Amino acid sequence: MFEMLKEKAKHMEVWERHGCLLVDECKVSKTKKFDKNLMEFVGFINLGHHTPQKMENSLGDHALVIMFQPFAGHGLQALACFLSGGDISGEILSKIMPECIISCENAGLYIDVITSDGASWNRKMWKHLNIENTEEPWCEHPMDETRKLRMCSDFPHLIKCLRNNLIKKKNFRVHQYKILRSKITILKLFQIPEGCVEFGHFENLVEYESSKMFKMAYKLTLSHIYPKYGEKMNTRLAFQVGSKFEELGRNENMLLIHFLVIQ
Repeated sequence: MFEMLKEKAKHMEVWERHGCLLVDECKVSKTKKFDKNLMEFVGFINLGHHTPQKMENSLGDHALVIMFQPFAGHGLQALACFLSGGDISGEILSKIMPECIISCENAGLYIDVITSDGASWNRKMWKHLNIENTEEPWCEHPMDETRKLRMCSDFPHLIKCLRNNLIKKKNFRVHQYKILRSKITILKLFQIPEGCVEFGHFENLVEYESSKMFKMAYKLTLSHIYPKYGEKMNTRLAFQVGSKFEELGRNENMLLIHFLVIQ
């Protein structure tokens, strides 16, 4: 595959070859089947030469996918897929990613960024790549010491975590932090007029409008506040819940109420 990328890169401008590696992991069902094309059984843990010896004959339940996304254009190229037992450790990721970067660079591409979610094993990968300060998330590029390899946290994943934590904990307060020499100091507490964001706001709104013909937040559904299974991973639903504060109505005997609603 990298040989094909090398041929394609010959016909691309330099600025078209710059991009980032997208790395993500998902849980899959354990299964084993015979692949007629490969003439072998698939479904076993396979991390290449990084596969732990104790896992070699075990079925995998997590898939790791690495893709290349150029900064310009709409091209998207899958580069590798691995099967592991549980989440891949940050130590193994810190070995797989540089190898993938080197293969891409040898094919004529330029990898400037690695984008991943904020999972603990991805942050451990940062540390194994000698990134200690999250305010300066970059390290020396494995192919060129004059370049920087930057780490980027997946913003949509942060939004999903925010929504899921709201459902789990029922309320939260937002703080502004200042980090000085690894010490966190609270500068200011941000609050909405009601004091803090509460999950009960959503529950009360949906329950109240369930029997109404005309609704103020007509796009708000049970899937937004009670997501099930795959809906918890749906980025669109998470963004719609927390899109903005919207003024819903005013009554002469009531204070102005703000809810998190759909744009």
